[in-house]
Amino acid sequence: MVVAHTGREDARVVAARVCRALADHGLGVRLLADEAAELALDLPDLDVAEAGPAASAGCEIVVVVGGDGTILRAAEMTRASGTPLLGVNLGHVGFLAEAEHDDVEFTIDAVVAQQYSSDERLTLEVRVFRDGEVVVRPVGNVSVTFDHRVVDGARAAAFCLDVIGRLQAAGPGAGT
Repeated sequence: MVVAHTGREDARVVAARVCRALADHGLGVRLLADEAAELALDLPDLDVAEAGPAASAGCEIVVVVGGDGTILRAAEMTRASGTPLLGVNLGHVGFLAEAEHDDVEFTIDAVVAQQYSSDERLTLEVRVFRDGEVVVRPVGNVSVTFDHRVVDGARAAAFCLDVIGRLQAAGPGAGT
């Protein structure tokens, strides 16, 4: 499966390269419906799925092209299936990405040859309770995948402060 930030031209170009490389190796490609429409690729065996927890079911790996936000979106979609993610960095900081866009063909060759390992990452889930009941409200990205580069340093502190602020804004007792 390939997930891309199709609002970015560079992500669309790299995602198309990834999809073509996978298809050239005889592998089926799955795209999310809205992204498939935007990429408009003519590939054999293109599978289109609706975004959601079942989107990556049956996939060996999900290649994510975009920034950390796109990787976090894909992590949320794949959490139930446990499908591993491979983030492709587009030249920015890319804390969560493991591959570089310049090496996409090499990366795809490694995926096809199954010459990669998968590392388990910590998942943080936050539930807000009020009067013993779970309060369903948008608190931001509360189910996210971290690796050591994100957990360490000022970005992690800023994330924690943001979560605390959102919990406090939810009202007295919301985080207890």
